[in-house]
Amino acid sequence: MPAEGLREIESAIASSPRPVPAALYRDAARLYALAARNAAGSPIEASPTETAGVKSRQQGYLEQALRAAEQATEQGWDPDTLRNDAALSLLRTQGRFRALRPQPAPARHAPNAVLLLDPSSDLPG
Repeated sequence: MPAEGLREIESAIASSPRPVPAALYRDAARLYALAARNAAGSPIEASPTETAGVKSRQQGYLEQALRAAEQATEQGWDPDTLRNDAALSLLRTQGRFRALRPQPAPARHAPNAVLLLDPSSDLPG
């Protein structure tokens, strides 16, 4: 998982109008879960120190994925939809993830996430 993708989602959350849209937190949970999965796939020949670092990094990504999933449900995202999301399958063994419950809609609804692409990055020269 490129670190750039994680920086981008963190930037999107930081710059989003409050409250942050649930879909943005859901996307963050997906990216962090993917980062945790990729960290787990590190080389087997790693030294014990490197292995400990990989496990620590993976645990950090799992924690961030869980927190983002919790924030998504706090903003009204259906926890059953999260639990059935294949991108979040790594979280299914986590007690906090299984314990997610529907939350009442926030008093002030988050605006819909605006998805933007930069088409200039695809232009030649």
